[in-house]
Amino acid sequence: MRFRAKLFLAVLIPASGLVAVSVAAALLEIQRSSERAVGGEFGRTQAAMGDLLEAERGFLRPLETTFKGVWFHEFVTKGASPAGRAELIKDRDLEYQFQDLQLKPDFFAATTADGAVWARRHADEACVETCAHAFEWPWPKGAREALFRVGNAPHLGWRIDFAVQGDFKGSVVIAKELTQDLGRLLKSLELELALIREGVVVYSSLAGWVPDPGLPESVRVRGARYLTSTRPAGEVAEMILLRPMGEVDEQRHRAVAGGVAGLLVAVLIAAGVSVRVSRGISRPVEALVEATRKVGAGDYAAQVDIRGRDEMARLGTAFNDMTEGLRKRREIMEKTLSRDVAEELMKGVELGGERREVTTLFLDVRGFTTATEGVDPAEVVPMLNDMMNFLAEAVARHGGNVNKFLGDGLMAMFGAPRDLPDHALCSIRAALDMQREMGGWNAKRSGRGLPPLHVGIGINTGVVLGGKVGSRNRLEYTLIGEEVNLASRVCGKAAPGQVLITKQTFERVRGRVAARELEPVQVKGLSYPVHVYEVTA
Repeated sequence: MRFRAKLFLAVLIPASGLVAVSVAAALLEIQRSSERAVGGEFGRTQAAMGDLLEAERGFLRPLETTFKGVWFHEFVTKGASPAGRAELIKDRDLEYQFQDLQLKPDFFAATTADGAVWARRHADEACVETCAHAFEWPWPKGAREALFRVGNAPHLGWRIDFAVQGDFKGSVVIAKELTQDLGRLLKSLELELALIREGVVVYSSLAGWVPDPGLPESVRVRGARYLTSTRPAGEVAEMILLRPMGEVDEQRHRAVAGGVAGLLVAVLIAAGVSVRVSRGISRPVEALVEATRKVGAGDYAAQVDIRGRDEMARLGTAFNDMTEGLRKRREIMEKTLSRDVAEELMKGVELGGERREVTTLFLDVRGFTTATEGVDPAEVVPMLNDMMNFLAEAVARHGGNVNKFLGDGLMAMFGAPRDLPDHALCSIRAALDMQREMGGWNAKRSGRGLPPLHVGIGINTGVVLGGKVGSRNRLEYTLIGEEVNLASRVCGKAAPGQVLITKQTFERVRGRVAARELEPVQVKGLSYPVHVYEVTA
């Protein structure tokens, strides 16, 4: 994942989290506030319903006293015929009008012991015998008070049982209509209400809505959402309260919309910050990465150009200082070690080596001590350095490594530490180049009136131990073995300007170089003569 994307997410995630927490907190507060408000409204509605029913009972009590008096006895004894009962009902209505309008029941019915309607009056309409439809539901068994519906209007009724002259038994039901009182109650509370008795809807302020069994806490009626609560309405019915939640839902929608807007703002801010900051960080970082890759590949001259006064600029300066230091150290290492040896040492400081076949070359300046006798060392060192410079270049040009400088001589190895095909041939070509370079160099010295110097070169091929020797704090890569010593001894036998090779080396280059066999030579440390060849071309 790119830095810009990470920075974008680093800004966006906390910001969106903060927005989400804020929205969740707002929704939770809205929920709690609405629950407190709705709970209070439901509680007040339940109490108000209790007060309303008690007020209706206050209306029914004096009517019960009236009906328990002589009127009902007169009604039974004189109402032998349907016409007589109808006439008595009308007379009773007139008595209500003359005495007190408030004592007139909204519904009156007389039934026989078997429940058949004997007489009934409702909405100023009286009927007898044909009023079997007077109650839409049977009166609850054993109940004195009940809630029922006449037509579409809810009524609270009382039942009064009578036994007249020992042979007539029946009941009188008197009731008060609740429609207007319920309407006033709900208008003051801004709620909707349904009254249910024994699973049947007696009243519903939402026209056409019938509650389903197992009513959930929240319902939708004609697209509007309501919060519901089921509570008892005394002992006469079950009351379902419905609180419209449109205002609460609007508050929630506003909170969510605010959260979405906040999230969009967070996205824009995160995008702006990521673009702006990444330009100031990712570009310098990319430049540093690219420069680091160059350094890793060995280009210690790599530099970065990061301007400014911030931390990235200081980092760029520190990087440039580091590469400058590495460049200087590499220059020192390359001047003291060949690249192949340096890479070998960089693999670790574990002491030890491996057996491998290599060709070892030794070179020595003949008569150097005599030629420099009486010469100021300050003049000798530059002259020696100049000579060793082109001799070492000849070694490197043919794939060899100068292992060490030996005062007025050197030791070079071909095939170590890096494998080199035809290492014997490469060493001979390097030796011939050295002799030619020495000729040119001597010609220049002769022009300045200086005496010539000549070198003898000895070469041998064989299996040696190549590896790191010394201590963990100071080590070097070198070759150890009799074959190395033999090359050094052969070098000692070489005349000025001569390149001598051993038989082992000659066998590996036979037919590819011009060489003549010389008389075997006796060298120090060996009890047998050594076969040597002089390379001529």
